[in-house]
Amino acid sequence: MRGSLCAIAPALLAVALIGWTGTTRGAEVQDAEAATHGDDAASYQLVDTYDDPGMKVLQYDLAVLSHYSYLLVSGGEALLVDPGRDVSTYLAAAEREGASIIGVWLTHSHADFIAGHLEVANQLDVPVYISQQAGAGYEHRPLRDRDTLAVGDVIMTFLETPGHTPDSMCGLVADKQSPDRPLLLFTGDTLFVGSVGRPDLVGDTVSASTLASMMFDTWTEKLSKLADEVVVLPAHGAGSLCGAHLSDSPSSTIGRERRSHP
Repeated sequence: MRGSLCAIAPALLAVALIGWTGTTRGAEVQDAEAATHGDDAASYQLVDTYDDPGMKVLQYDLAVLSHYSYLLVSGGEALLVDPGRDVSTYLAAAEREGASIIGVWLTHSHADFIAGHLEVANQLDVPVYISQQAGAGYEHRPLRDRDTLAVGDVIMTFLETPGHTPDSMCGLVADKQSPDRPLLLFTGDTLFVGSVGRPDLVGDTVSASTLASMMFDTWTEKLSKLADEVVVLPAHGAGSLCGAHLSDSPSSTIGRERRSHP
C-alpha cells in the first residue's frame, strides 16, 4: 500500500480546498494533467491500423491511462490483447471486421488499469491466456515459453520476457506459411518505444535489481536477436508511469529501438 499515499494526497487536498472555499466547483481543483484531457480521453480511440497480407491489427488508446490495447484479426478470427475495462469497443470492432473473438491474452498481470478479460471470457465463452508465472486465480490457459496459438492465417509464438514483472510475455506474430519470419511483436510492458518497463513496481516479492537483471537478459538473449523490420507494439505510450520518457509514437521496430533506444 506504499504507493497508495500518492493517490490519496491529492484527494485530501481537494477536500480541504472545498471545505475552505465552501464550494464544490470541481474545475477549480483540477490539476494540470487533468486539464489536458477531454471527455474522449476516457474512451478507447482507434489510433492506428497495421495491415499485412492475411492479417490486420487494430490499435486502441485510452489516453487518460496512456494504455494501448489491440485486436489481432485474421481469417475470420480475432485475439484481444490487453483489453481495458470497457469491452464494448472491441466487441463492436470484431463484428465490423466479420471476425469471432477466440480468446483474450494478457501480456502480464496488470496493476495500473482494470482489464476486461473476464467480461469477454464470460460473454463469449472464450479462454483467457496468461503466463503460468502469473499464478492467476481465475480460469485461464497458462502459457509457457515458445507456446503457440493459431489465429486465422497467422500464428503467435509467446516468449517469456521477465523484467517489468516476473510473468511478462511478448507475442511474435507470423504468417502460418512463414512461421520463422515474424512480422510484429506485442511487447506489453517489456519494451516500449524509447523505454523499457520499470523493474521497481512489483514490491517486496521480487527486488528491483533482480527484475532489472531479468530485463537485461530478455533484451540480449531474445528481443535483440529479432530482425530489424519486426514491428513493436507496446502496451503504453507517453504519460505512463510504467516506464520513463516513453515516446509519443504508438509503434516502432526492433531495428529502430536497437539504434536509438537509450
